Amino acid sequence: MLMRSNAAVVAFRLVSIALQMAYIKLYSHYLSVAELGVFFYIMTLSYSINALLLVPLDFYQQAKLIKYYTAKLPLRALLVLNAQGLSAAFFLAMTLGGAVWVTGHIDFLSLVIAYFIAVSTYLCNAFRGFLNNIGHKYLVVFMLVMEVMMRMGLFILLMMFSLSKVHALIISSAVALVIEIGCFFLFFRGKNL
Repeated sequence: MLMRSNAAVVAFRLVSIALQMAYIKLYSHYLSVAELGVFFYIMTLSYSINALLLVPLDFYQQAKLIKYYTAKLPLRALLVLNAQGLSAAFFLAMTLGGAVWVTGHIDFLSLVIAYFIAVSTYLCNAFRGFLNNIGHKYLVVFMLVMEVMMRMGLFILLMMFSLSKVHALIISSAVALVIEIGCFFLFFRGKNL
């Protein structure tokens, strides 16, 4: 039985990886080299913020939350910790991105979007980690598949409305993460966690 449940999780992860590869093929087909450069800069800035500040914050938080998996969560302490981490991430985003913004190679809105995507990615990963640790591994892998499907669908939909391709790609990424966060909130609300 355990082998079968692990096989299902592995299968969903493989589907997620295959869809991510299809997503890369899709957007690299439609975007110019310059547009891909803008997208990759924004995503690199976003992932750098995650790697330098938010992933360590999540690791610390998950280690502390382990004792609360069967008890009521200390929401006030979690909010304070996350507010401090997100403030530091904002400072890092403005510092790293500000230098490029001053040169005129990227606009301020792109910096804000990079920070927003970093925060959204952090929240999704934190929710996934917590849910996985309390035994909801199927929901976690299902949401990975749904996220990439939403990114693909939203990207195509936004391009149909004549939005610039790079903005369609960036907005589809951000909106997919926000929808995923909303689904996690609905799940938590229903479970009274």
